[in-house]
Amino acid sequence: MSVKKYALDPGADQIRLCGPDGTIYTQASYIAVRNKGETIAAGDEAAALFEKASPDIRVCRPFKEGPSDTKEAVHLLKYTIHGLGIDAPLLKNTAFYIAAAHKASSVQLRTLSMLAESFGVRHTRAFLIPKPVAAAAGADINVHAPSGCLIADLGASFTELSVVSLGEVADSTLLHDGGSGIDMEIIETVRSHFNFQIGTKTACALKTALADARGDTPLKAMAAYGKNLQTGLPGCTQIPAGLICESVRGYYDRVVTEIRLLLERISPELTSDVIRGGLYLTGGMALVPNAAAFFSSQLRMPAHLCPSPGETVIRGLYKLMTQKQPVRINSQEYL
Repeated sequence: MSVKKYALDPGADQIRLCGPDGTIYTQASYIAVRNKGETIAAGDEAAALFEKASPDIRVCRPFKEGPSDTKEAVHLLKYTIHGLGIDAPLLKNTAFYIAAAHKASSVQLRTLSMLAESFGVRHTRAFLIPKPVAAAAGADINVHAPSGCLIADLGASFTELSVVSLGEVADSTLLHDGGSGIDMEIIETVRSHFNFQIGTKTACALKTALADARGDTPLKAMAAYGKNLQTGLPGCTQIPAGLICESVRGYYDRVVTEIRLLLERISPELTSDVIRGGLYLTGGMALVPNAAAFFSSQLRMPAHLCPSPGETVIRGLYKLMTQKQPVRINSQEYL
């Protein structure tokens, strides 16, 4: 009996599943649970409840800080799979190829491995693939070639900077920093400058509309709705682009510093490969206007924005799971 293969990228903000035919299904990585433990919504439906639900409903992201709560992660995965019209009995003799951070903890790796096993279907297995290798494959790089490439995955909760060569991660840095952290910085900046409180979704909308990696939009502004902390009443205030660009620029500066440290650690030959090939940007924070130009000027090397950077990893997983060459994680090979 042939093995059915599915690729899974459990991102902190979006969970992506790719079926055997290459179709990508995306849902928000949110789940809504009542105090008694009853799951009432998942995916985009749960995301709509975030910061709006009643006190007895908890809306969370199981993969925000890396997978650690198996029960909530499983509920979210089952919901995502159901969205593809797949019932558990159809998962018999199935393999899941799951993206994992190269420096994920043993607890996180175990949680990812248990996702497939949780369906209770015979012969359902989980193979963990290094996320940087999958991202490189999704960027149309030959990951098995004897040359190094530099991948910057600028995600929601994590930023993973990696050098990939010969189908493995030669070296990497995992930062607990990303788009969600910038949202919190924006909330704090608006509070301190305007004595005005906004929510996470509003902060994200400001970031999307006003951010520019080089700060080229100083005259732009956007209306933000929230609470006036002086009066305690709802209100609206204009947020200038300059404040948003400062928060984003601080994040990019931190990424540049870590990339330089990473390049200092790798061998001269790998450094030579990286300088020639340049930096490949994936993840949601790669979509900020002029991000590639900023990194290119700071690092003095080409910087390439991957097409649809949010889907780079899942596309790479699909390529790897349909090829015959093995990839490696933690010194073990997986086909």
